Amino acid sequence: MRRPSKKNSKKENKKFPYRKKRTKRDLTLKEEICLFIIFTIGLTFIFFGGVFLSDDIKFLYDSKTKSDVGYYRNCANLSLEKTAYCLRDYVSTFYNYDNDTEDEKFKGLDYIIKNGGDCSDYAQLYEKFGDSLGFHSRYVVIGMNDDFSHAISIISKNSEYCILDQTIEPYCVDLD
Repeated sequence: MRRPSKKNSKKENKKFPYRKKRTKRDLTLKEEICLFIIFTIGLTFIFFGGVFLSDDIKFLYDSKTKSDVGYYRNCANLSLEKTAYCLRDYVSTFYNYDNDTEDEKFKGLDYIIKNGGDCSDYAQLYEKFGDSLGFHSRYVVIGMNDDFSHAISIISKNSEYCILDQTIEPYCVDLD
Protein backbone atom coordinates (compact mmCIF):
# COMPACT_ATOMS: atom_id res chain seq x y z
CA MET A 1 0.00 0.00 0.00
CA ARG A 2 1.22 3.39 -0.89
CA ARG A 3 1.46 6.08 1.75
CA PRO A 4 0.59 9.66 0.94
CA SER A 5 3.61 11.87 0.81
CA LYS A 6 4.15 14.25 3.67
CA LYS A 7 4.39 17.14 1.23
CA ASN A 8 0.79 16.75 -0.01
CA SER A 9 -0.63 16.35 3.50
CA LYS A 10 1.00 19.52 4.69
CA LYS A 11 -0.22 21.46 1.66
CA GLU A 12 -3.83 20.43 2.31
CA ASN A 13 -3.55 21.31 5.99
CA LYS A 14 -2.05 24.70 5.23
CA LYS A 15 -4.67 25.44 2.62
CA PHE A 16 -7.72 24.31 4.71
CA PRO A 17 -6.60 23.97 8.34
CA TYR A 18 -10.20 24.09 9.65
CA ARG A 19 -11.54 21.37 7.34
CA LYS A 20 -11.87 17.90 8.72
CA LYS A 21 -12.82 14.75 6.94
CA ARG A 22 -16.60 14.58 6.47
CA THR A 23 -18.44 11.63 8.02
CA LYS A 24 -21.92 10.36 7.22
CA ARG A 25 -23.38 12.12 10.26
CA ASP A 26 -22.02 15.58 9.53
CA LEU A 27 -24.46 18.02 7.94
CA THR A 28 -23.62 20.52 5.27
CA LEU A 29 -24.15 24.20 5.95
CA LYS A 30 -27.25 24.21 3.73
CA GLU A 31 -28.73 21.28 5.64
CA GLU A 32 -28.03 22.97 8.96
CA ILE A 33 -29.70 26.20 7.78
CA CYS A 34 -32.75 24.28 6.52
CA LEU A 35 -33.10 22.43 9.81
CA PHE A 36 -32.76 25.67 11.76
CA ILE A 37 -35.49 27.33 9.66
CA ILE A 38 -37.84 24.33 10.05
CA PHE A 39 -37.19 24.26 13.80
CA THR A 40 -37.83 28.01 14.11
CA ILE A 41 -41.07 27.81 12.11
CA GLY A 42 -42.23 24.88 14.24
CA LEU A 43 -41.54 26.71 17.50
CA THR A 44 -43.23 29.83 16.19
CA PHE A 45 -46.34 27.85 15.25
CA ILE A 46 -46.44 26.12 18.62
CA PHE A 47 -45.88 29.35 20.56
CA PHE A 48 -48.05 31.75 18.55
CA GLY A 49 -50.37 29.30 16.79
CA GLY A 50 -53.15 29.65 19.33
CA VAL A 51 -53.35 33.39 18.69
CA PHE A 52 -54.00 32.97 14.97
CA LEU A 53 -56.19 29.86 14.96
CA SER A 54 -59.94 30.30 14.93
CA ASP A 55 -61.95 29.09 17.93
CA ASP A 56 -63.26 26.14 15.91
CA ILE A 57 -59.73 24.87 15.34
CA LYS A 58 -58.68 25.59 18.91
CA PHE A 59 -61.56 23.42 20.12
CA LEU A 60 -59.91 20.42 18.46
CA TYR A 61 -56.87 20.95 20.67
CA ASP A 62 -58.48 22.21 23.87
CA SER A 63 -61.89 20.96 24.98
CA LYS A 64 -62.15 23.70 27.62
CA THR A 65 -62.30 26.40 24.95
CA LYS A 66 -65.98 25.82 24.18
CA SER A 67 -66.94 26.56 27.77
CA ASP A 68 -65.24 29.95 27.66
CA VAL A 69 -67.70 32.77 28.17
CA GLY A 70 -67.13 34.40 24.76
CA TYR A 71 -67.33 31.24 22.65
CA TYR A 72 -71.01 31.71 21.82
CA ARG A 73 -69.96 34.81 19.85
CA ASN A 74 -69.04 32.36 17.05
CA CYS A 75 -72.80 32.06 16.55
CA ALA A 76 -73.01 35.71 15.44
CA ASN A 77 -73.67 36.77 11.84
CA LEU A 78 -75.40 33.50 10.96
CA SER A 79 -78.95 32.92 9.83
CA LEU A 80 -81.48 32.58 12.64
CA GLU A 81 -81.72 28.81 12.21
CA LYS A 82 -77.93 28.34 12.08
CA THR A 83 -77.59 30.56 15.15
CA ALA A 84 -80.13 28.43 17.03
CA TYR A 85 -78.22 25.23 16.23
CA CYS A 86 -74.90 26.89 17.02
CA LEU A 87 -76.14 28.03 20.44
CA ARG A 88 -77.57 24.59 21.23
CA ASP A 89 -74.30 22.92 20.17
CA TYR A 90 -72.38 25.36 22.37
CA VAL A 91 -74.60 24.81 25.42
CA SER A 92 -74.46 21.03 24.95
CA THR A 93 -70.70 21.15 25.66
CA PHE A 94 -71.41 21.93 29.32
CA TYR A 95 -75.08 20.89 29.70
CA ASN A 96 -75.72 19.31 33.08
CA TYR A 97 -79.36 19.11 34.17
CA ASP A 98 -79.89 19.89 37.85
CA ASN A 99 -83.51 19.97 39.00
CA ASP A 100 -83.18 23.13 41.07
CA THR A 101 -86.74 24.44 41.29
CA GLU A 102 -86.09 26.65 44.32
CA ASP A 103 -84.91 29.82 42.59
CA GLU A 104 -85.97 31.08 39.16
CA LYS A 105 -83.45 33.96 39.22
CA PHE A 106 -80.84 33.79 36.44
CA LYS A 107 -77.58 32.49 37.88
CA GLY A 108 -75.19 33.41 35.07
CA LEU A 109 -73.12 31.46 32.58
CA ASP A 110 -70.18 30.73 34.90
CA TYR A 111 -72.48 29.26 37.54
CA ILE A 112 -74.34 27.10 34.99
CA ILE A 113 -71.08 25.82 33.47
CA LYS A 114 -69.77 24.79 36.91
CA ASN A 115 -72.99 23.58 38.58
CA GLY A 116 -75.53 22.87 35.86
CA GLY A 117 -79.11 24.10 35.98
CA ASP A 118 -82.74 23.30 35.29
CA CYS A 119 -84.82 24.12 32.20
CA SER A 120 -85.42 27.61 33.53
CA ASP A 121 -81.69 28.32 33.81
CA TYR A 122 -80.96 27.12 30.28
CA ALA A 123 -83.97 28.97 28.81
CA GLN A 124 -82.80 32.20 30.45
CA LEU A 125 -79.28 31.54 29.16
CA TYR A 126 -80.62 31.19 25.59
CA GLU A 127 -82.55 34.42 26.06
CA LYS A 128 -79.39 36.27 27.13
CA PHE A 129 -77.41 34.83 24.21
CA GLY A 130 -80.16 35.75 21.74
CA ASP A 131 -80.35 39.32 23.05
CA SER A 132 -76.60 39.80 22.92
CA LEU A 133 -76.49 38.49 19.33
CA GLY A 134 -79.13 41.02 18.22
CA PHE A 135 -82.26 38.86 18.11
CA HIS A 136 -85.58 39.41 19.86
CA SER A 137 -85.60 36.86 22.67
CA ARG A 138 -88.12 35.68 25.22
CA TYR A 139 -87.94 33.23 28.07
CA VAL A 140 -91.29 31.43 28.45
CA VAL A 141 -92.54 29.20 31.27
CA ILE A 142 -95.28 26.75 30.29
CA GLY A 143 -97.43 25.40 33.13
CA MET A 144 -98.09 21.72 32.51
CA ASN A 145 -100.17 21.18 35.66
CA ASP A 146 -100.24 22.49 39.23
CA ASP A 147 -97.00 20.77 40.16
CA PHE A 148 -94.97 20.90 36.96
CA SER A 149 -93.84 23.52 34.46
CA HIS A 150 -91.25 23.72 31.72
CA ALA A 151 -89.23 26.67 30.40
CA ILE A 152 -88.10 27.36 26.84
CA SER A 153 -86.66 30.31 24.98
CA ILE A 154 -87.80 31.80 21.69
CA ILE A 155 -85.50 33.90 19.53
CA SER A 156 -86.82 35.75 16.50
CA LYS A 157 -85.88 38.11 13.71
CA ASN A 158 -88.20 39.56 11.05
CA SER A 159 -90.72 36.81 10.19
CA GLU A 160 -88.68 33.90 11.58
CA TYR A 161 -88.55 32.40 15.04
CA CYS A 162 -86.83 29.44 16.70
CA ILE A 163 -87.73 27.60 19.88
CA LEU A 164 -84.71 26.66 21.93
CA ASP A 165 -85.09 23.87 24.46
CA GLN A 166 -82.10 21.86 25.60
CA THR A 167 -84.15 18.63 25.52
CA ILE A 168 -84.86 18.79 21.74
CA GLU A 169 -83.35 20.08 18.51
CA PRO A 170 -84.14 23.75 17.78
CA TYR A 171 -87.50 24.16 16.06
CA CYS A 172 -87.46 27.00 13.54
CA VAL A 173 -90.28 28.51 11.48
CA ASP A 174 -90.31 31.14 8.73
CA LEU A 175 -93.75 32.75 8.45
CA ASP A 176 -93.06 34.11 4.95
